[in-house]
Amino acid sequence: MGRQVRISPLQCREASIRAEGRLKLRVTIPGFRFAPHGDKLLSINEGGVWRGASAQSRDLWVRAGYMNNRSGYTNFLTGRKEAGNYCVYVLSDFQLTQTNREHPNPGLYLGGSAETAPKALNAYARYY
Repeated sequence: MGRQVRISPLQCREASIRAEGRLKLRVTIPGFRFAPHGDKLLSINEGGVWRGASAQSRDLWVRAGYMNNRSGYTNFLTGRKEAGNYCVYVLSDFQLTQTNREHPNPGLYLGGSAETAPKALNAYARYY
């Protein structure tokens, strides 16, 4: 089986839960409708490289992304609502060992991550 390498840009748009943690739904005739008050767009943009495990190579997945939430978040320094919360991240996973070359996915994996977001808008601003 040949080597499989996939380069994948990902873009996603969705409604987010309020910064206070409450989600409000309003039922309409055909089904459900989001009726958030003041909630804005959450954008997730991610790109990366994934190489699946094979008898000749180990699994590797490296990706980086940027998330932007336009909802209002309370600024811890000023106490005012601010839009434009974001997060930047880099994530990676690498297969250290393979237990069986005929079934190459099982094994021991090592993962790493680095994430950052504005301290004034997030309780957790750094994650490594």
